Amino acid sequence: MTRLSINPCIPFTGDDIQYKLEEINNILGKKYVLEHPKKERDWRTYEQEFAQRRDDRIDNALFCTGVWYNLFNMGRL
Repeated sequence: MTRLSINPCIPFTGDDIQYKLEEINNILGKKYVLEHPKKERDWRTYEQEFAQRRDDRIDNALFCTGVWYNLFNMGRL
């Protein structure tokens, strides 16, 4: 293990640095969790956000239905 030192009076090792970084990471992780609480979502809110029933799709479906109806009934005229 190599010894790193910025100040010759305070020697420290790579393990010391790793421990301190893990400690800082844990503190920041806990702070993040407190500031950003997990939002509970149910399927209804998810469905409302990404709804498949858009007005343009409904209009398109009605138009296509009308076209098919007219094509099938052209022979009866």
